[in-house]
Amino acid sequence: MKLATWNIQGLRTKQEEVFREIQKMDVDICVLTEVKKKGRGNEIIGEYIHVYSGVPKDARAKRGVSIAVHKKLRKNIRSWEEVDEQIIKLEIFKNGRKINIIGVYAPSEDSDRATKDHFYNQLFNTISDIEDNKEIFILGDLNGRTGQKINDPVVGQYGKTALNDNGQRLISFCQSSSLKIMNGYFAHKDIHRFTWIQATRGLRSIIDYVIRKQNSALKTMDVRVYRSAECGSDHHMVVAKVAVNYRQTNSALQSEGKEEQRMDNRKYNLLSMQQDSVKFLYKIRVATKLETLNMSSMDAENLYNEIKRSIHEAAEESLGHQEQRHSRNPEWWSREVEQLVEEKKRAYEKWLGTNNIDDRRIYALCNREVKKAVIQSKNELWEKKCEEIQRCMGGTRVAEAWKAIKDLRRENKESAGMSLINMEEWEKYYRTLLTEKRKEFELKNVRVEPSTVSPVEEITVEEIREALRRSKNGKAAGPGNIPIELVKYGPDILLETITGLFNRCLKGDKVPEDWNLAYISSIYKKGNKSMCKNYRGISVMSSMARLYGRVLKRRIEESIVEIEEQGGFRAGRSCTDNVFVLQQVIEKKEVQKSVHTPGVR
Repeated sequence: MKLATWNIQGLRTKQEEVFREIQKMDVDICVLTEVKKKGRGNEIIGEYIHVYSGVPKDARAKRGVSIAVHKKLRKNIRSWEEVDEQIIKLEIFKNGRKINIIGVYAPSEDSDRATKDHFYNQLFNTISDIEDNKEIFILGDLNGRTGQKINDPVVGQYGKTALNDNGQRLISFCQSSSLKIMNGYFAHKDIHRFTWIQATRGLRSIIDYVIRKQNSALKTMDVRVYRSAECGSDHHMVVAKVAVNYRQTNSALQSEGKEEQRMDNRKYNLLSMQQDSVKFLYKIRVATKLETLNMSSMDAENLYNEIKRSIHEAAEESLGHQEQRHSRNPEWWSREVEQLVEEKKRAYEKWLGTNNIDDRRIYALCNREVKKAVIQSKNELWEKKCEEIQRCMGGTRVAEAWKAIKDLRRENKESAGMSLINMEEWEKYYRTLLTEKRKEFELKNVRVEPSTVSPVEEITVEEIREALRRSKNGKAAGPGNIPIELVKYGPDILLETITGLFNRCLKGDKVPEDWNLAYISSIYKKGNKSMCKNYRGISVMSSMARLYGRVLKRRIEESIVEIEEQGGFRAGRSCTDNVFVLQQVIEKKEVQKSVHTPGVR
């Protein structure tokens, strides 16, 4: 496993460059320092999950740390914590071992004593909460020079001789916490040891470190600087190669033996159905597959599965799949910007090879040009979006304006959608929450009197058409993954087949298994994100089950005789008028008269 740390000196104008370099170096987990990104959260950028912790959004952008984790390790992530804008912690479970990655950005040497004390107190509290059987790796810019020592459990012999106050604080912290600074334990050339270089003043130092436990069960193969990674920063990327040997544990055996149930996440290109030719092709494909269907010999479950199979196959053949948003470059990333970045990269490599002052000036000039181009491209995009919104506001295209605003809020980023709570906790929480335990609702020793039931009138195709007309597009498909659009725009034979399915269920057949399932999404409300009770569960049922329920609901509503005065539980009505009348009566009542107040229905 490859771990890395890199001080990038601001992420805003070079996000694409940074993550391309990390991917090019084949790094699994990278701690980024001085990102200057406001707020806290997680997002997907390219092939990495980016968890960040910065200053509040109303403060000036400064400091900030983040951890980039390759998407192949997504299932290994157990938890993370944004301590503050200088410390972030993430725990992964790999090969039966729990590994804590702590990203840090320490105060500079010129900071006052109170600031330094506060940072190390926070860092000490962070690692104190970690259990002894877990591995610890601290990566980041510690802004300290730790010197070199022979046969020392904390500092190696291949470091730089200089020692400053920050370095002494770091050594004392590592001694008290039984940690080891790994940079100095591997012999390398100077160009592969010094993490910070300021060529104009002839300064260089080792201030970015990889630190682990002294008695770690993991073997650190190498720690060195890689100068090929470039983003316009005067810090170089430090990469550690760590061998994570397998450890057999009960939890590992359980996780390996447990088969994970996957949801059907296929997304079809539904927008293409706006074209008449595509819609016609889809209808033909569905009709062809359903024509040979022998409904008479099928129960409800088998008939539903055949309908589902026919719809999915026809959609794949005629519509295709929807492209993923995060796989493409940001909207502002143009060919001109990419060419400037490539020129800057070539200038940087030439300067590394020659170490000539003129080549360095050319590289600095290219670096400035890239920053200007990125800022200009982003500003042009903003102006274009603002003009688009301005044209739509105040007219008949208000919906388009709000859609553009929503897209701007997204900022071409996709949330990683990770949860601090594992699936076992969610299952236990919802099982308890959704199990009825109130005595007044328990059905025990209930005697049901036999009754004569009149024949049920069969569901018609027109009822299904009306239910589809009332169904909204763009809603989640739920179990079965059949978007309602694929039913709406299907051929007549599809509606006739669905009618036969619904009538089978209406006459007593067991409803399909997908209709008994629901996908629960947990929406965070407020409070501690690691507690289930601070989330609201939203259940999404199968689109076919919702359609069936809509048909039955309409029948029930038509059979109920409603009183004109009834305001509650009626579509388009409320109790506002009823309550207002009662208040008026109470206010105008006379002292010596009693007023009869009827109940509100």
